[in-house]
Amino acid sequence: MKNLRLALSFGACFIAGYLVAVVYHPTGVDSRHQTGAMQSVSAQQTTNSRYDTSSTLHPSNNGISLNMQTGHTNNPIVATPTNKQALEKSHQEQTENKSAQRFDALKHSLRNDPNSLNDTISQLENLSIEDPEFNLLISAIKGASNPQSDAALFELAEQYAMQADPQTQQKFIAILASTTTDIQSEQLVNSLVDMAVINHSDNYSSVEALNLIKPYQLSQADRDILTHELESKVFETEGDEAEMLLSQLMRFSASEQRSKIASNMLEGDSNMLKEAVFDNINSGSIPAAESLKNLLLDIAFNQQNPLSGEAQYTLLNNFALSQQEYTQLQNH
Repeated sequence: MKNLRLALSFGACFIAGYLVAVVYHPTGVDSRHQTGAMQSVSAQQTTNSRYDTSSTLHPSNNGISLNMQTGHTNNPIVATPTNKQALEKSHQEQTENKSAQRFDALKHSLRNDPNSLNDTISQLENLSIEDPEFNLLISAIKGASNPQSDAALFELAEQYAMQADPQTQQKFIAILASTTTDIQSEQLVNSLVDMAVINHSDNYSSVEALNLIKPYQLSQADRDILTHELESKVFETEGDEAEMLLSQLMRFSASEQRSKIASNMLEGDSNMLKEAVFDNINSGSIPAAESLKNLLLDIAFNQQNPLSGEAQYTLLNNFALSQQEYTQLQNH
């Protein structure tokens, strides 16, 4: 009986141990099944990883790719306003350097090669005044300081002297303006006078033409014609153009004429011309005559006149005033 209980107890322990082993330790089949499943998941992750890695080699449609391993974006070089401005500046600098090198080479050639001047003059004949090449060649000729340059330019200018179209006139003036000696040709001087007062040139062209002439180069008869035409132009013009023409009128007028012309303008209605007269008196191109002083005093004492202050300044700085006139101006 005792042996029977012992056998039953041993059997119960064996069964309990077997159940524990079954519950807590999966079978070999289950272990193999789980291992296969884990391998499948690992293979899928490897496939995904390879797919994601390959995506970094091919940017997406929006030009930005995502590196799945690093988490950083790879941006392609995009043209921005700043980049464009830098590229344009670099291109401009290269162009300017090439132009400067060509300009220096041209000056050197004009200075040392006798045939270069003739070739350059021939090129000028075929170029328009608006062509940048025209200004480049003119500047090079002027900068080369070739003693034969002025004679060649004067000869070229004579070809345009009698032509009245605006383009040719501008070319004519530009050529003469590039010379470094006074114009001696009577033909060229007469053409400049005609351009200034007869050929109906615009006021700026008239002033450019007159700047190239010296008063002594004209006979008294020609100066009288010139000043008469200029005075008419001044009275017909307003603003800065009138002041420019007035300065030229004073250049070619005799001293005794200047005060008379200025008096006519001070008695007129144009405040612009009166201001131009003040400026010319202050610069010394119009003498401080007694007749002008009386006209200026009338303006200065008139508080309603918008030019009263300018007239007072001109009187105090340019005219010989009596003590009474000075005191009146100071107290007015």
